[in-house]
Amino acid sequence: MKDAEKMAEQMIAMGKISLEFARTDRATCHEDGVTRESDTDHSFMLGLTAGAFADTFLPRLNRGRVVEFALLHDLVEVYAGDVPTFKKPTPEIKKQKDDAEHAALLRIKDQFGENFPWIHETIEEYERKDTPEARFVKVIDKLEAKITNILNGGATIKVLNHTKEEIEQWKVDHDEWADEYLEEWPEIRPVWDNIVERTYKTFIS
Repeated sequence: MKDAEKMAEQMIAMGKISLEFARTDRATCHEDGVTRESDTDHSFMLGLTAGAFADTFLPRLNRGRVVEFALLHDLVEVYAGDVPTFKKPTPEIKKQKDDAEHAALLRIKDQFGENFPWIHETIEEYERKDTPEARFVKVIDKLEAKITNILNGGATIKVLNHTKEEIEQWKVDHDEWADEYLEEWPEIRPVWDNIVERTYKTFIS
């Protein structure tokens, strides 16, 4: 085995980044409408829902890989932060987000790549979206904020002061996104439509 002291330091560093991940807040709130959802909350919810759905309805997928992608897909936000995506980002904002996340990935790779390459390699594979598991997780990832907003009664709308026009555009954007990305996943489309419609009703109530 490699030097035990070095490996212990790396394990401790993974513990530290995990705790930092839990302190990285998202725009969405818990059921109380006040406490911000953390990236840890989000990633666990994604792993649970994506893994369970894949196991029951998509046995052609590697369930373990689905859960791995869910676990690590947002780890770069420890250093890059979360960018709210209720409104479709402009090309400039998207480029800033992409650049920040790429720099964060390089930092994670520098921290852990020599001894634990699984971390950055899994993130890189997810970002390439060249496997069905990665593409599926992307789709379920888009549902998670909606589920959270249903549970908190649409608190995000109040917290971020979104207008009625922005809510209507949100609905249009999500219908268009589904038409583009869900053709590969007919199994999830009815669930997607149901959750989006329930979220929309929550927003306008």
